[in-house]
Amino acid sequence: MIPATLTAGLATALAGILGLLLVASATLGTVIASHRMLGVPRWTATPPAVAELALRIRSWWIMAGAFAASLVLGRAASLLFLAVVSFLVLREYQTLVPVRAADRPCLFLVYCAVPLQYFLIGFGHGEAGPLALMIVLAAVSGVLALDGPPEGFLRSASTMMWGVLVAVVALGHLALLLAPARTGIGAVGGPALLLYLVFVVQLGDVAQYLAGKSFGCRRPVPLVSPNKTGAGFVGGLAATISASAALAPLLTPFGHGEAVLVGLALGALGCLGDLTVSALKRDLGVKDTGRLLPGHGGALDRVDSLVFAAPFFYYYLTAVH
Repeated sequence: MIPATLTAGLATALAGILGLLLVASATLGTVIASHRMLGVPRWTATPPAVAELALRIRSWWIMAGAFAASLVLGRAASLLFLAVVSFLVLREYQTLVPVRAADRPCLFLVYCAVPLQYFLIGFGHGEAGPLALMIVLAAVSGVLALDGPPEGFLRSASTMMWGVLVAVVALGHLALLLAPARTGIGAVGGPALLLYLVFVVQLGDVAQYLAGKSFGCRRPVPLVSPNKTGAGFVGGLAATISASAALAPLLTPFGHGEAVLVGLALGALGCLGDLTVSALKRDLGVKDTGRLLPGHGGALDRVDSLVFAAPFFYYYLTAVH
């Protein structure tokens, strides 16, 4: 029996993603095999760049498989998957930022933002999302004011709430696509829109990485992200625009011209989210936010490009469609 969530457009798009992963794996296998045929000793047969790419592709299989399975299994599974992602991102962030002894009782309250937010979305009250933020803000502020020294209050409260804004509120807009409440989004299919958004933005990330590695030389923001290049930015934008134009007829209500403009906006906002998290990492003195995903770093490293793109996409849909 075919699940109701698996529409023809969604099935076609998922099959296309599977095909891309198969091509990437086959190409990588060919590169490794040809390198070994040159007579290079086995223990040096895989260059570091190729080995890193192999880790990235392996992680992509796991991430894409889990995400696709959640979409096929239905709304509840998708919401659970996204809630786990929000929790992992929030946990990574909280382990990176400095925490005073007086702040530790607040960490439980911060993590409560995840079930509270997704509970509201799951039961059709997504428009009340800011309520979760205000409840956590009030609780954290109250505990810090009553229990902790006033010195460092603003730094501690704002640091914790920044994590909630990014991991729960911003990324929670992905879940809002599945629970559109009283908007018109449901008419075009929440799972299809979610897949469109994630695929377009993530493909832009991949293209930016590959274009930067292959053609990049000029580094516009060396202090924030020394590996980011102008060629990578252009390549990422080209990929998001192309993917948006290709997928829009299958998964969205967009016309061709609109799809190009939405793809351009998603590419630019994805890059901004990436740069924002890069600035955070430089401030904290770390290269990656975690080690959860070999070849990619942590969960926040992987979803940083969705931090601004997801809210834009949701509110654009509610305002225009």
